[in-house]
Amino acid sequence: LAIYVLLCARIALAQPAVEPGEPLGKPEKVESKQPQDILYRKVQVRDADLDDVLNGYIPLERDRFNQLLSDIYDSADEDGGMSMTRITSARYRAILRQDVLASGVATWSIRHNGEEPSLLSVKPLAISLSQPQWIGDEESDATLGWKANGTWKLLVSESGELRSGWSTRGNYNRLGDVRFDLALPNAETTTLIIDMAETLVPVLTSGVVSEWQPSEDVQPDGESVDLPIEEGMRRWVIELGATSRSTLLVRSATAQKSSQKVSFITENLRYTISDVGINLDALLTVDVNGDPLDRLELLLGDGLFVRTATLDQQRLAVDTHGDEQRSVDLIFPDLLSGPGNEIRVSAIAPLLANQQFQLPGLTAANVVWRQGQQHVSISDHIQINTLDVLDAVPITPIEPWTESSLVRSYQMNQPSARVLMQLTRKETDLRVLQHSVVRVESDDMYADCRLDLSTSHGKIYDFQVTLQSGWIVDSVEMISGADVESFTVLNGVLSIELDDPITSELPTELAVRCRRAVVNSRFNGSDLRILEPVDASDTLATGSLSVDPSIRLSMLNDSGLQRVPTADEDVSPVVLSYRVNHGLDITEFRIQDLDSLYAIQSITDVLFESFVVRERFSISVLPESNPVERVEFQLSGTTATDIQWQLADAASTNQISAQLIPGVVGGGRWEVVFREPVTEPTIIIGSVETRTDGPYTVPLIRVPDASDDSGRVIISAQQGVRLELDSVGVISEYPEIVSQQEYSQEKAFFRYQSNQPGSIRVNRLDASARRMHWAWSQAILLTVNPHGEVQHDETFNIENNGDQFFSVQLTENAELQSVMVNGISIQVPPGHPASENRMVFDLPLPPLERFVTLQLRYRTDHSELSRITPLRVPVAVASCLVMRSNWTVAVPPGFESAGGIAANSLSGRLFGPWIRRTENPPFNLFNGEDWQGVFGDLKGRTATPAFAGGIAAELEAALRDEGANDNPVTWADWFARYNRYVSRSGNGHLPFCLIDIVGLEHAGITASARIVSARTIDNTNATEILKQHDLILLLVDSKLVLTHKDSVLELDSDGVSSWILETERSYPVDFLLGSQYLLPTDWSDSHGRFDARAIESSDATGEIAQWQYVSGSLTSDGHVNVRLYHETTNLAVCWAVFLISLGGMVWLGVRHQDRLLYVIAALAALCIVAPNLMFPVLSYVFMASL
Repeated sequence: LAIYVLLCARIALAQPAVEPGEPLGKPEKVESKQPQDILYRKVQVRDADLDDVLNGYIPLERDRFNQLLSDIYDSADEDGGMSMTRITSARYRAILRQDVLASGVATWSIRHNGEEPSLLSVKPLAISLSQPQWIGDEESDATLGWKANGTWKLLVSESGELRSGWSTRGNYNRLGDVRFDLALPNAETTTLIIDMAETLVPVLTSGVVSEWQPSEDVQPDGESVDLPIEEGMRRWVIELGATSRSTLLVRSATAQKSSQKVSFITENLRYTISDVGINLDALLTVDVNGDPLDRLELLLGDGLFVRTATLDQQRLAVDTHGDEQRSVDLIFPDLLSGPGNEIRVSAIAPLLANQQFQLPGLTAANVVWRQGQQHVSISDHIQINTLDVLDAVPITPIEPWTESSLVRSYQMNQPSARVLMQLTRKETDLRVLQHSVVRVESDDMYADCRLDLSTSHGKIYDFQVTLQSGWIVDSVEMISGADVESFTVLNGVLSIELDDPITSELPTELAVRCRRAVVNSRFNGSDLRILEPVDASDTLATGSLSVDPSIRLSMLNDSGLQRVPTADEDVSPVVLSYRVNHGLDITEFRIQDLDSLYAIQSITDVLFESFVVRERFSISVLPESNPVERVEFQLSGTTATDIQWQLADAASTNQISAQLIPGVVGGGRWEVVFREPVTEPTIIIGSVETRTDGPYTVPLIRVPDASDDSGRVIISAQQGVRLELDSVGVISEYPEIVSQQEYSQEKAFFRYQSNQPGSIRVNRLDASARRMHWAWSQAILLTVNPHGEVQHDETFNIENNGDQFFSVQLTENAELQSVMVNGISIQVPPGHPASENRMVFDLPLPPLERFVTLQLRYRTDHSELSRITPLRVPVAVASCLVMRSNWTVAVPPGFESAGGIAANSLSGRLFGPWIRRTENPPFNLFNGEDWQGVFGDLKGRTATPAFAGGIAAELEAALRDEGANDNPVTWADWFARYNRYVSRSGNGHLPFCLIDIVGLEHAGITASARIVSARTIDNTNATEILKQHDLILLLVDSKLVLTHKDSVLELDSDGVSSWILETERSYPVDFLLGSQYLLPTDWSDSHGRFDARAIESSDATGEIAQWQYVSGSLTSDGHVNVRLYHETTNLAVCWAVFLISLGGMVWLGVRHQDRLLYVIAALAALCIVAPNLMFPVLSYVFMASL
C-alpha cells in the first residue's frame, strides 16, 4: 500500500504548478481553490540519533517542503473559506476622557483578492463602531452586520480603506488605574494612537508603547499629516503587531515610576485524566515586585472551566469574561503584594476521546511567566494512542496522587508548551443487577434501589448511572464490597466513586435511596426506570411496587408488562413485581382512594346490516369497597340520545334511571343512578339502532371514575355486507382459526383501555365489486447450511380488500413449519398439489383488516455445499400481484459468494482480498492444516467443555432452591435463577444462559410449563431432565444456549448423548439457523418470534455473527440464484494467481518500466467494471502489479 501511495504521489508531483521564474500573480479562478487539510508531524531528534530515526524515511525535495510550509501558512490564515479577504493594517486614534476612549477614528486597510464579494469576519470586537465608510475618490457607506452565529460580518467587494468612529469605556480598579480590556478585529498589524493628560502614562500587558514623535511628512495640500494635540496632553503610540487582544492600564506617571519592577509567576499544573473527564489542579506562585495586584487574569485553554480558586484557603471571586477568548479574572479581597503568594485553581474539561486534542492549559496575562511544570496522571481506564509534547522536556515523574494511574512529568520551556494526545476510553465489563423496591403514597414515591455490581475483568473505581427525571437522590450506602467515597448528581447523572475497585473477586452491592413527587395522582411506568447504568456491558433490572394501605393503585395499558413471580404474594404488601423493559414504559399507573371504588368491564357488540347499525352495550359494575350509588360513563364518537338502558337481570328488584348529560365535548355522557346502592356485580344493558349506509364510528365506553376500566368491541356484518375497518389506539384480537367455515364469519374483535385514546371507523364497501388483494413487498431471508438445508423466512406485507384467503405455492419438498398473521401464530393448513411440482397452501386472512403481515417459515433441501456450488433456491410464489421482492442469503462461515461484501465499494474491489472482515487467520502455504481444509472434511466437531461440572452444580442448586417451599418449577424460573447464581457466585468462567425460543417452541416447551412437581424434586437430577426432554446446552462465544437437539443442524441428534457441548470457533452461536435468543427473565408464553422485545438485554442481533450476507432482487422465474465458493479453496487459487502475476510484473518492470503505470491503471479499471465472478482474481493481479 505504501508503494501504491508513493506512485500516486509521483504522478501528482509530475504536474508542475508554476514555471520556474514565473511571478506569482492573482489566480484566474479564486473560487476553484478549495482549502485542504495539511497533515504533518514535528519530530525533535538529537544529532547523534538522526541516522537511526531517518532509517525508513524518504527525503523530501526542498521545493516541495517550501510548498508545504506555504500551504500551512495559508491554511492558518483562512477564516471559514474566506482567506482571500483580510485586514492588512488597522490604526485606531482616540482621546482619553476620564475613563472613556472617545472621539475615536478607526482606519482599516483591507485587501481582497477575489473576484466575487465576500464576507469578512470582524472578530473579536469589543469596541463600539459608528458610521463605517469606504474612503477613496468617493466615500460610500459600508455594510457591517450581525449574524445569527454571534459574529460581525463586513461585506467586501474590492480592496480599499474603511474609516469608522469608535469608542470604549474602561473600569477603575482599586489602585485608581483605568483598565481597558481591548479586543480589536484580527489584522496583520494593529496600531493605537491615544492622547491623554500629561500626568498619565499607558501600561500594556502585550505590545510596545512609545511616546509620539512629530512627523515631517506633509499632505498634498501642504498641511502636516499629524493631527494637532490639545494643550496639556501627550500622544502615545501602541504597537500591538498581529495581537488583537491586550489589557491597557492608564495610571499616573508618578505611580508608574515607583513600579518599574515586574511581577513573576511560577506554574505547577497537575492533570488528572479519567474516563469521566479532565481535572486540573494548578498551583500558581506569584511574586509581586511592583505595585500590588487587585486581580490576576488567566487565559484558559479550549474547554477549560474554572471551578474554584483559593488564596491562603480563602476562596476568590472568579469574574468570567463574555468574549470568545476564554479568560477569567481572579479578584483578590485584599491587594496582593510581596513574594510567594500561592494561588490554587481547580478546573475541569471534557475528555475528547478518539481524536487528537491539546491538553487545555492556563497562563497569566498581567504578570511575567518564570517557569512551570506539567504533571499528567492518566487513569488505567484510558488507553493512550499518541502523545506528543511541544516546547517541553520530560523529567522524572512524581509519585502518583491517584491509584491505578500513570504519571508523566514535563518541564515547560515557555508558557505556551503544549501536550498533544489521542486517548480512547477502555471498554469496561461492568455487570449490573438492579432491584428497586418502590413504595407509593398519596403524593410521593420512595425507592430503595439495590445495585449488585460485578465485572469479569479489570477494575472499576467509579461509574455513572442516569437518574430518571423527577427523582431526587437522598443517600448512597454500601451494603457489601467497596465503600462509597463520594457521589454527585449533575445534569441528571449520578456519579459514584468508590474507595476500592469493583473486581470479579470483590463484587459490590449498593443501596441508593431516592424520592419523587406524584403529580395528579398519576405516573408512568417509565418513571420506574429510576437508575440506568451508563456503559454497562450487561444489565438486568427488576422491581417491586407496594402502596400505602389507604390508597389503591390501578394500571392502564399494561398488556406488555412483564410480571415477575413474588414469594408469599398473598401476605406481602407488594402489589406488583415487574421486569424493567418496554412493556413497563407504556404502562400507566393511577392512584385512587379506597372510599368509593368500583371496576368496569364493558362490551360493545355492533352488527352492520344493509341500512341499519345495531348496537348493544354491556357494562359490568364491580363494587370493590363501599356500595355504588351511581355510575357516570361516556360513549365517545356517538351522539345518540335514544339509548334504552336497563338491568340485565330482569328479576332484580332494583331499578335504574339513566339520563344524558348535555354539553359534553366528544360524545354523549350518561349518568345511571341505582335506586338501591349495589354491593354485588351488576350488569347494565343498553341498545340502540341507527339507520345509515355511510361511514360509521363505533362508540367506545369510557368510565373515568372507575378503578379499572377495560372494554371489548365485537364487530360483525350481515351476509352480503362488506366492511373496511380503520382502527387507532385499540388492540386487535383474533379467535383461533380451526376451519375455513368458522373463519368465513366476518367478525372483528378489539380491546382497549379507558385512558388510552382510540377509535374504530367502519366504511361500507360495494358488495358487487371484485374482491382482491395484493402484496406491497415480499422480504426473503434464506439461511444456508453447509449440508444444503435452507431455512426460509419470508414476509408478505399485504393490502387486503376483503379476501378470505391468501394462496402461496411452495415446492413439494418444502416443510412448512409455521405461519403467523399479524404476529399471531395460526394452525398450518394442509396443502394441495399444483402444477410444476408445487404445493398450494390457502392461508386465511382477517377479512376486516386492510393491512396484514403474513410470515412464513419453512425448510427446503438442496445439494451439500462443495468448493463451487451454484445455488438455485425456489421461494414462495404468491397468487396475487407482488409489487417488490427482495432476498437476502446468509452464507455460513468458510464459504463466500461471488464478490461477497467487498463488491459493494471501490476499495473493496481494488483491495477486497486484503480488507475482508474475517476472524480466521490467513491461508498459510506451509501449514498442513490449511491444506487439509482445502481437500479435507468441511464439517465441524463438538466437545464437552472442561468446566461442565461447575455448570451442572449451579443448575442443580438453582433447581433445588426454585422448588423450595413447594413452589412449582418452570423452565423460565429455573434458568433465570441459574443466571442469578452465576452472577453472584464470582465464577467469571461460568457462562450466562440464553433461550432459543424458536427451537423450544417447535419442541413443545413453553416458559410456564412445569418441569417437575415440588414433591418429587428431591429425586430428580438436573442433567437427566435435559436428556429426558432432548434438550442440549451449547457453549459458544462464552454463552450457553438452551435448545432442542433437532434445531441444531450441525449435530446428529441420534448420536448425541451429552447434555452440554462446546462447538468449534468455525460455528458461531447463530448456526441455530433463524433462531432468536432471550434471557430467561424475558422468556414468557406471550413472547413469540416476532416480538421486538425478544432480543432485549441479550447478545443476539438481527444478523448472524461471522456470516456473510448477499442481497438482491427476485427474478421473474421465482428463484434465488447465487454461486457459493469454499473460501479456503478460493484463497489458494487467488494466491497462485498472485504469485504468477508477481513474476510477470517483475519481468515487465525490468524490460519496460515506462509501461508499468499504464498496466496498473488498466488493471484498476478492470477491477472496477469486472463482474462479481471475476473481480476477486483481478484484485490479486492488481496487488501483484503494485
